[in-house]
Amino acid sequence: MRRLPGILLLTGATLVVIVALLVSGLRLVLPHLDSWRPQVLAKIESATGIPVDVSQLSASWQNFGPTLDVRDINASLKDGGHLKIKRVTLALDVWQSLLHMRWQFRDLTFWQLQFLTNTPLNQGDNSKGIETNRFSDLFLRQFDHFDLRDSEISFITLSGQRAELAIPQLTWLNGKDRHRAEGQVNLSSLNGQHGIMQVRMDLRDDNGLLNKGKVWLQADDVDVKPWLGKWMQDNVALQRARFSLEGWLTLADGDISAGDVWLKQGGAAWKGDMQSHDMSVDNLTAHVTRQGDSWQFSIPDTRITMDGKAWPRGALTMAWVPEQEVGGVNNKRSDELRIRASNLDLASLDGLRPIANRISTALGEVWEATQPSGQIDTLALDIPLQATEKTRFQASWKALSWKQWKLLPGAEHFGGKLEGSVENGRLTAEMNDAKMPYETVFRAPLEIEKGTAILNWLNNEKGFQLDGRDIDVKATGVHARGNLTG
Repeated sequence: MRRLPGILLLTGATLVVIVALLVSGLRLVLPHLDSWRPQVLAKIESATGIPVDVSQLSASWQNFGPTLDVRDINASLKDGGHLKIKRVTLALDVWQSLLHMRWQFRDLTFWQLQFLTNTPLNQGDNSKGIETNRFSDLFLRQFDHFDLRDSEISFITLSGQRAELAIPQLTWLNGKDRHRAEGQVNLSSLNGQHGIMQVRMDLRDDNGLLNKGKVWLQADDVDVKPWLGKWMQDNVALQRARFSLEGWLTLADGDISAGDVWLKQGGAAWKGDMQSHDMSVDNLTAHVTRQGDSWQFSIPDTRITMDGKAWPRGALTMAWVPEQEVGGVNNKRSDELRIRASNLDLASLDGLRPIANRISTALGEVWEATQPSGQIDTLALDIPLQATEKTRFQASWKALSWKQWKLLPGAEHFGGKLEGSVENGRLTAEMNDAKMPYETVFRAPLEIEKGTAILNWLNNEKGFQLDGRDIDVKATGVHARGNLTG
C-alpha cells in the first residue's frame, strides 16, 4: 500500500509524457496532412459509403486541438445528385470532446455548400421521416453544431417542380436526440425568386428517423406555390400566391400534423372560365390540423377580399376526408369535402366557382345555373365528391335568391332554414314581396306577397315524395292555405 502513491504518480507522469509527445507529434505532422490526402479520403469513403474528392487539406495544432481547412470537396450521391463544398473550416476542441465523450467543435463552417438531390420531399404514404444514413449521421449526431454560409440546396418540392434553397446563413445545433436550427433561407425555382424566410427548427429523432418537432417561419412577400401539393396545383390552377406571413408547423411521423398561419398581407390569383379571380387578406389567421389522412383548415375570422369585394366578418372551416363508404348502389365509396361557415355573402363567393367546378363537376354546374346570392347565417355541408346525391346539409339564411335549375323554381327574398340531406330533408321557408320564376309550370314568374311553408322530402329507389305542412301563400289574386302530400 505504501508503494501505491508512487505507482499512481508514475502512471500520471507517463500519461502526461505520452500526451505531450502526441501533441508534439501532431504539431509536426498536421502541416503535412495534404501529402496523405489519398489515404484520408479513402478513410472518409469507408466511413460514409460515398466517394469524396478534395483539392487541398491544410491543418495545424492549437492549444485547444487541431484546426483543419479543406478546399473544393466533391461527392456524388446515389440518386444522381451531388454534394459540393468550396471550403470547410474546422476547429476541434479535444479537451471538451474527451469531457463530453462526443465531438465538440469550436468552429465547423461550410462555405458555399451545394447539395442537389433527385429524391422528392414526399416519397409516398410509407414515408415516416428523414432516415439518417451513414452520411447524414455525421451532420445529425457526430457534429455538435455546424454553420452554413452562402450555400444552396436543390430539391424537388411537393408540387413536383425543382426548387433552389439559397442559405445566406444557418446555424445547426445537435443534442442527443434533439436538433435545432436558425437562419435565413431564400427559395427560388424555374419561375423565379420566391422570397427570403427566417427559419427556426426544433426537431427530434426517433429510432433513426428525424420525424417530429416544430418549425417556425417568417417571410415578407414570399411565393408559397412551390410548397403546395400537386392536388392544389391540379384543382385550384393557381397563377399567383404571395404572402407576408408567419407560420408554426408541428411535425409527427415525418408529416405535418398541425400548423398555424398568420397571413399579414398578400393574396392569390387563379384561373376562371372567362377571367382570372383574385383574393387578398389582411391579418388573417388560420389553423391546420391533420388526423390520419384527413385534413382540416379553420379560419376563425374571415378577413378576406375577393375580386375587390370584402367578405362579411365570419368564420370558415373546411375539411377533406379520404375515400370512405357513402352507401347507395354497390356500396359506393367517395372522398368527402366538409364545410362549416357563418355570416357568408353568397355573391362574394362567386370567384370560387371555377375551383368548385374542378373539384366536382356536378357542384359547379348547379352553382353556375342557380347563381345564388344572399346572406348565409350558418352553413354545414358534407359533400361526397364522387356521390353528390348523398350530400348532407344544415343551414339558415335570409334574403336568399337564385335562378331556376331543372325542377327547382327560382326565388328571391327567401329566408329560412334547411336540414337533412338530398335524399331526406326538411325545409322551413318564408318569402316576402318576391318573384318566383318556374317556367315549366307558370308562363310568368309568380309574384308572392307573403308565403310560409314547411316542406319534407324523401328521395329513394321508390321515387320522390314531398310532404308540405302549414303552407300559407298569398300571391297576386291568389291566397292558398293548407297541406300538401305528393
